[in-house]
Amino acid sequence: MSFFKSGNRAADGSAAQNHKTATQVALPAPTDEAAKCPRKPILQLGKVADRHDLLVYDMNHPRRGLAIIFNNVNYEKAGLDSRKGSEIDVDILKVTLKALGFSVRIHDNLSGKRIRKQLREYAYAEENKTSDCFFAAFLSHGNAGYIRTCDGDIINIDDIVGTFNIDKEIPSPLLKKPKIIVIQACRGEKAQTGEVGAGTPRLHPVVTEQPRQYIAHGADFALVLASASGCKAPRYSTEGSPLIQTLCDALQKYAQTKDMDFSRICTALTYLVATTDEEDVENPEEHDYQTPLLETTLRKLLFLGIKAGGNVKGPCKVEK
Repeated sequence: MSFFKSGNRAADGSAAQNHKTATQVALPAPTDEAAKCPRKPILQLGKVADRHDLLVYDMNHPRRGLAIIFNNVNYEKAGLDSRKGSEIDVDILKVTLKALGFSVRIHDNLSGKRIRKQLREYAYAEENKTSDCFFAAFLSHGNAGYIRTCDGDIINIDDIVGTFNIDKEIPSPLLKKPKIIVIQACRGEKAQTGEVGAGTPRLHPVVTEQPRQYIAHGADFALVLASASGCKAPRYSTEGSPLIQTLCDALQKYAQTKDMDFSRICTALTYLVATTDEEDVENPEEHDYQTPLLETTLRKLLFLGIKAGGNVKGPCKVEK
């Protein structure tokens, strides 16, 4: 069975004659050396073509999953400015994630030690066994490769991801499940630059049971970073941050759309944050340019459509 099918049609809509219905790629015959190789092909295209469930995460568990928000605002102990406007991001994240069926937990101004402890407890929580996925957002000061907590401690982003693989004695209840981590923090001191230009954003869900598999540590993550490497991440005291506000807008608008998996939603996010119409730019030299970054090891398509208990039906309003 071929993965791609051609829909050749005559002008009147009937099937065109003398054409194959499937596009097949002719692969070169294996060399003598390749024929001796005992290893199986790494990419089994026929298997993938026949099993669409291999391409889509199972989102039919009893729960959507935990959504944890670590909101760091008060930085007096660290000698840094407070992160005014972060509460606006928390509000819209809470509304959006609840609408998607997540169980939301919010932690304000924790020390680095407590953040590590809480994250580990959540990563190995019993309810993850019956959940679709896991979501964590870190709203914080930061720099290249790390976030800075309210007590001045540093937590490396690699360590945040590594929390889910840290204990080989205890199997992770989130193994093979998607884990979304969003980090609204600066990645440097530079202001990102830009110029006149444009761009645009744009697959297939199906879900079934998965066969037994061996999964590499570090797989099944989507890491959303607020800015390009070395650059600041804008945040406004009365509006929140462009990353969080636009991410929530995109989730509210596209999560129910059958063709919009999470990676595509992040493509829309990048487009919307990185592109500003000319009439909305008062001074190009002083404009806050920003390019969010998605780093993904997702092995499948992740669809965050409606879940029992969720109710996204268009833009969500944040109650005052």
